[in-house]
Amino acid sequence: MKIDVLIRADASSAIGTGHVFRCIVIAAWLRRAGQTVAFAMRALDGNLIDRVREQGYDVHVLDDSGASSQSTWLGVALESELTAMRRLLAQRVQPRWIVVDHYELEAVWEKELGARGIQMCAIDDLADRAHDTDLLLDATLDEPARYDSLVPRRTRKFLGLKYAPLRDAFTLERERARVRTGKIERVLVFYGGVDWTGETLKAMDALSTFQDDFVIDVVCGALNPRLVNIQKAVDADPRARLLAGNEDMASITAAADLALGAIGTAMWERLFVGCPAIVTATLDKTRPLGAIMGETGAVEWLGFAGETSPASIRSAMRALIDDVARVREMGARGFALANGYAEARLEFIEAFD
Repeated sequence: MKIDVLIRADASSAIGTGHVFRCIVIAAWLRRAGQTVAFAMRALDGNLIDRVREQGYDVHVLDDSGASSQSTWLGVALESELTAMRRLLAQRVQPRWIVVDHYELEAVWEKELGARGIQMCAIDDLADRAHDTDLLLDATLDEPARYDSLVPRRTRKFLGLKYAPLRDAFTLERERARVRTGKIERVLVFYGGVDWTGETLKAMDALSTFQDDFVIDVVCGALNPRLVNIQKAVDADPRARLLAGNEDMASITAAADLALGAIGTAMWERLFVGCPAIVTATLDKTRPLGAIMGETGAVEWLGFAGETSPASIRSAMRALIDDVARVREMGARGFALANGYAEARLEFIEAFD
């Protein structure tokens, strides 16, 4: 079956859900532009295969016959991954492009599949490994030097928040963005679809000590292993409400005056609508990115999850509550990072023609 674009991404209780959700957005962009799109995914614990199919895309579940399980985000050894992709490309799909969004896949994988005459696009935000691709999208910061030694000269780079693959609802919220005063009256707590390090409970512990009369929106994904305890913490605070991860995140994020969250796709969402945030790295891989984002002044960088506590969250929040001007400036700086997004998205989509 010939198609235009095959997207290779996974979700699991270890990886989280952000990679697949942002790839669903990219798929929608390409489909609206007339491209045929399908996904290649592995059936890991906590996968989103059914969710992708509900969006109307064919999902080719990778055949791992003969492969041994590995305790990595990929789930198998790299050679087994390549074997599964070879089977898929030989027997079922023939794409013009492959889009890959996976922290465990890099230049070796891309070079082998690209040698079949398939053009390659990598989605990244860490700049911690080499790529061998025709296109690279990193929606964090427009800093080409981060990739100077990691990609070949032919790679066309799309860098910065203006390229962020975010749902249309976030675009709508940005277009009708309210004036932010910097006063904190509504707090959003969201540490991703899994929150494997337990940051939500840390945040609730910190918030419970404040007498301030702000509303607290707590968002959890279905894969969160501490959901019962989080519900108890929410029930104990009359200011708080617990929302499922499939709620309207665009309006919830836009309504917040401050967010407590992780480095990841949700960070792009917050910045895009100008929501200031105190951010934590829940993966060791994302620790360097947190420090980089903190230097922009658009977020308050708290540190790595293993080094943070309710006390450190409390201290950071108190400082921001007492500094309205700083909170207002954080929102403005984040919002400005996405200026020119409409033209940028069109430029990225047209690269697949």
